[in-house]
Amino acid sequence: MIDCDRTMLLSVLQAIETPAEIPAKARSREGARVGLLYRAGDWEAAHGAAQDLKSVEGSFWHGILHRQEQDWGNAAYWFRRVGAHAAYAAIQGDAVRILSEHPVAGWRVPEEWDAVRFVDWCEQAAGQPGSRAELVAVKIQAAEFRHLFDWCVG
Repeated sequence: MIDCDRTMLLSVLQAIETPAEIPAKARSREGARVGLLYRAGDWEAAHGAAQDLKSVEGSFWHGILHRQEQDWGNAAYWFRRVGAHAAYAAIQGDAVRILSEHPVAGWRVPEEWDAVRFVDWCEQAAGQPGSRAELVAVKIQAAEFRHLFDWCVG
């Protein structure tokens, strides 16, 4: 990635439809753009782009964005709209690994990833700042971001 400050990165991302660095053959170029806007810290632009994206990936990013702002019910709504996603298997695998390294009482990953259940875990963790639950939730969210973004670009 190009080395630049956050302000410059945001202005570039907002000025263009979809960055040229996202391959033309990407599964979801606009989904990848939402991820870049979110990662750059522009929640409003990422939210607007997710709203405009009428696909499963748009719902997935939308759920992530609302969970990040701790709007738990809205996040769960958007994750329900996702249904099952191809990235879920990889997220589930990482969640199992992370929880085996940092066990949290009452948190067990089901055989198939349940994004709505994860929203509940994040809500629980948000009420325990600095806890192991918060650490685990953040680690799983990072894995989730990586797998969704990689799927969009793939």
